[in-house]
Amino acid sequence: MLYLLVSLSILVSYQDGTAMAAARIVLADHGYPLFKDAPDSVFITILGSQNTMDLAGHEFSEEAIETALKKVFFEADTDADSFLDLKELALWLHKNDKLNSAAEIKKEFKKMDVNMDAKVTLLEAIENSWDRASQDEYRSNFILKNGEMDLEKLNGEELPRIDSEGHPSEAHHIQNSYKIFIIADADKDGGLSWEEFVVYMRPEDFPETLLLASGQEHHFHDEDKDGNISMEEFGEYYHDNVIIPELIPEKVRKPEDMFAKCDSDNDGFMSYAESDACTKGYFSVNHWEPDSLMEEADTNKDGKLSVEEIIEAFEDIQENDYYWESKDEL
Repeated sequence: MLYLLVSLSILVSYQDGTAMAAARIVLADHGYPLFKDAPDSVFITILGSQNTMDLAGHEFSEEAIETALKKVFFEADTDADSFLDLKELALWLHKNDKLNSAAEIKKEFKKMDVNMDAKVTLLEAIENSWDRASQDEYRSNFILKNGEMDLEKLNGEELPRIDSEGHPSEAHHIQNSYKIFIIADADKDGGLSWEEFVVYMRPEDFPETLLLASGQEHHFHDEDKDGNISMEEFGEYYHDNVIIPELIPEKVRKPEDMFAKCDSDNDGFMSYAESDACTKGYFSVNHWEPDSLMEEADTNKDGKLSVEEIIEAFEDIQENDYYWESKDEL
């Protein structure tokens, strides 16, 4: 129950570039705040940033918990029926997930911006975020004898995803990271501003970097490995992932309708690119977390959460949750 209510969102991602004005528009469209508005700490997903800060100030007293949770209901209960259904719960968690993610990105931005010029260069990113193996791979295989980057290799054809020992390729990871950095650097000044840095850190959230970021993660749908996804293969993926149909636009709520919409060239199959772009668009809101939370907290099994059920579930986790031992992080 603990991980459902408290759910600390620590993700890994990246994004696009066009021009600074366009970058700001993209951020607004995807729910990421500007630097000044991003939280400094990860907060409790079910509550939201300000509610969590208010709660921390009251040292998690019973009265403060109830006040904070009632605020959640006022904001999340969009149909004002005094209950949270699965869709409302999912959308509330998704909204706060963006702010949690922004807090993590802000922390990384401060860590990498060593010279504190409000920009993160590629060298700062390499030296302050890449692990030792990636740094060694970069220096040995992507730096020429004259000390300059091997731009031909970095910008060249996609390197193999799997190395000779069957492990994920460091070289491929480095090439992808470089390409994402270049796309994210919208004004091409060699450094990433906050807006650009969000793209670099969360590339799967932006269309220009989606394929690079996802590693074409939906390709496992292709069970026969023929390079295309059939309606049958897509149907299995759909039924495994759509738990809350109300989160899917009505016009594509049936798997066959979504498949037809995603199959942009109408050849009866989805290519990997079509699959990545389409499923990201329609499955951006997590279906599993709210469903699990509902199952555990909905004590009367009416398919909705009352404020009393939320308060009871929240109180149940306080005594045995290691997270509360570090309240100062809030």
